[in-house]
Amino acid sequence: YVHDEKADKKKEKEEESKNNGAMTGMIMMPPAMKSETMWLKMTVWKAEYLPVIDTALLGEGGIDAFFQLAFGGAKPISTKVVTKKSGKRAMLNPTFNYELWVPVSVPTSARTIKLQLKDFGSFVQTELVSTIFFKWGDLMETHGKGKKVKALEKKAEELRAKFNKLTKFAKTREKDEAEAQDAELKARKAQEEFELAPNEGAPFWQPMYGSTLNVSVGDALIASTRRGVTGVNYKTYYNEHPQAATTYRGRVLLSTKL
Repeated sequence: YVHDEKADKKKEKEEESKNNGAMTGMIMMPPAMKSETMWLKMTVWKAEYLPVIDTALLGEGGIDAFFQLAFGGAKPISTKVVTKKSGKRAMLNPTFNYELWVPVSVPTSARTIKLQLKDFGSFVQTELVSTIFFKWGDLMETHGKGKKVKALEKKAEELRAKFNKLTKFAKTREKDEAEAQDAELKARKAQEEFELAPNEGAPFWQPMYGSTLNVSVGDALIASTRRGVTGVNYKTYYNEHPQAATTYRGRVLLSTKL
């Protein structure tokens, strides 16, 4: 038996995707470490240039769009459904203004946040349109900068207050003043770095990608067999794996906060 590290990593990523970014099993924590519950808030503001999913023999097609957020073992939550009717993508620009709140137990084994755009179906199956992935570590890093600044500023204030209480003849006066100045310098530097970084909760545009649009059933069948595995649905595969997707499927305006 020859260990195939590449195959193991591929299998691990597939399992992680199935579990909404979480590794299987519980985290073993030492008794001294306590878990903390945080809330991940993702706001879906609006989307633009979405694809025409619903076709109509009479009248206009369009999309019954909604976003679904999944992370770790929490139950996926969704925005409201916003219907836009038009045969032109430039007219399919739904506004949501909807907050999605997910509880997160920290530390967590979950590493990937999954946001999916779907087309709601009343009489047919709900269809996946596109998938977006975010890394939990990146989110913690971005939102942790503001907390770091506050902690450094608090420490600097405490050291300055300690120095101000000293008398002119205190033996530790020079040392305490140096410590206060050093802490104030670190706090200012952290504040400058934070101001250059994206602000917590600031809206940003996120592009979306998926499979090729307007493909016939026959061409879809041919494409699936070309992949070398009969029955592989290329449409679903590309809509679930944006890194391999071929077609731009619009963009969404989001903001995140912890």
